[in-house]
Amino acid sequence: MSDELFSFDIDGFQAQIQRLVSDLDGMGRDADQGALQAMQEAAEMIASEQKRLLAAAPFRERTTDLSALIKVVRSDTKKYRRLRIGYDSEAIKQHPEVLVVEYGRPGKSARRMKPTDKLGRKKGEFPPQTPHITAGFFLAKEKAAAHFREKMMEIVQRRWNNGG
Repeated sequence: MSDELFSFDIDGFQAQIQRLVSDLDGMGRDADQGALQAMQEAAEMIASEQKRLLAAAPFRERTTDLSALIKVVRSDTKKYRRLRIGYDSEAIKQHPEVLVVEYGRPGKSARRMKPTDKLGRKKGEFPPQTPHITAGFFLAKEKAAAHFREKMMEIVQRRWNNGG
């Protein structure tokens, strides 16, 4: 009786271990592929928040839709997968006013800005400072991180429950 209580089939046990190892390998592949898609979706959530903030900015004259310049660009390295959210270098070169909108006019405090230079010539119009890249990130980061976690848990649960 005691022999039957502790006896088990070695072949069946090895088959179970083999299935577990196979499931774990498959989970890694699925998680790797799903992580890219979840990262992209989370990054798009942050970019849309940045665009929303910029669209609400009080500009008098809009010659260019600056929110169309905000992009999600994938830039992988050997070790890491990265998504850059915001303005790329080309957009900044073509529209340097986006830096003024985000960070303010360089070298001048708001109380010392005058509409004319030393010789009395009228200065160009600067758009008002409306931080949207940094603010959009901070406003949307928790929601994007939660979305990423949910997507990854869906992948793990689907694979763990033999749905993969």
